[in-house]
Amino acid sequence: QQSREAAIVQFPTTGPKNEHSSYRQIANAFGMPAPDILFISDVTPELDAARAAGMQTLLCMRPGNHPQPPHDHPAVTSFETIVSWR
Repeated sequence: QQSREAAIVQFPTTGPKNEHSSYRQIANAFGMPAPDILFISDVTPELDAARAAGMQTLLCMRPGNHPQPPHDHPAVTSFETIVSWR
């Protein structure tokens, strides 16, 4: 049986948020493979960059968010739905 750990972390900026190299730096700082990280944002260009770095992504849809361009990121509306997402 495989054990899974989860953490919600707000990471300091490591560079432009729309460049995949920034998200690779975050994965390296955590000492984790990028595919083991779930990145959640309400901005699709950030999600695109995180995905390009190999991370899993979710678009957080909350009241008052700016409209986003067309995308193919799975969307969630609350943290409760994240638990059941996988």
